Parts: sequence; structure tokens; C-alpha cells
Amino acid sequence: MSTPEWPVPYYQRAFRHPASLEKREGNLNHFLVPLHDFHVVMAKEVLKSIKMGYVVEAIENHYDLASYKTQFRDSAIFSKAYVDDMLDCLKE
Repeated sequence: MSTPEWPVPYYQRAFRHPASLEKREGNLNHFLVPLHDFHVVMAKEVLKSIKMGYVVEAIENHYDLASYKTQFRDSAIFSKAYVDDMLDCLKE
């Protein structure tokens, strides 16, 4: 049996759900645009302008391309930036 309950109430069998009349607006072709360095820089600047994204900047400053490790001598600045970003997210 395909119905989750039995017996199916008569009104559910007799009437269909109203057709969706939502108009779909928007263009999904923007997802096909190739990403460039400009997009990364713009995203970081937007994040900085709304007081977010300092964690990304801190990781980039201490990122080693040879070993793919992030190393900090003192994580206080990184931790402060992380907490600031988290608090800003929680305020919204």
C-alpha cells in the first residue's frame, strides 16, 4: 500500500493539491562563470567590510604551501579574530 495511513480520508482522495503558481525568477547561468582571483579578493574585502573574514586572512598569512600546514607561534590573535567573527555571526 502506498499511503502512509489507512484509511485515507475522503477529502484527500477527492481533491488534488492546488497547483503551484510560483513564478521562478532568477538566472542560474551565473554559476557557469569561471572563478578568477578577482572573485576571491572581492569576497575577502566584502567579508572584511562587515567585520568578518579575519580568520581567513590570518590563515593565509601563516599558510605554508610546501606542507599545507598552518602554524602559529602565538594563537592569541587568531583566537581573538575567530571569537570576534563568531560573535558577529551570533548577533545577526
